[in-house]
Amino acid sequence: MRFALALFLAGCAAPRMAAQSMVTNVPDLVRMDPVGPAPAKITMLHGDDVHTCNVVQVRASVKAHVHRKSHEIVCVLSGEGRLTLGDKEMRVAPGDVVFVARGTVHAFESTGAEPAVVLSVFTPRFVDGDRIFVQD
Repeated sequence: MRFALALFLAGCAAPRMAAQSMVTNVPDLVRMDPVGPAPAKITMLHGDDVHTCNVVQVRASVKAHVHRKSHEIVCVLSGEGRLTLGDKEMRVAPGDVVFVARGTVHAFESTGAEPAVVLSVFTPRFVDGDRIFVQD
């Protein structure tokens, strides 16, 4: 019993694997794996216990939804669109950074000739079921 307890405690005390550093060229990623005819495409770049980082290509729209567990930071890399954030609507373009606090209803519609490409970072990490769509 003591041996099993010692192994358990040793496992709990073991350091977690450090996150891997990486560099991704987003235009190359989009060129090699485009959204195609789909309304949107999500490519995860990084995910660990703390954060999730995605490249999201949006051809059409992302319907109004809310995250109950995570904040989301959205950086517009290319394209343009209309963002609804709570009861406000705004135009977003490359260089814009948006902080979406958990619990805030938000939506996005691509308005340019090409799909919009954004970098989306969730903290804490995104978990399945934390994108809850709301009724129109």
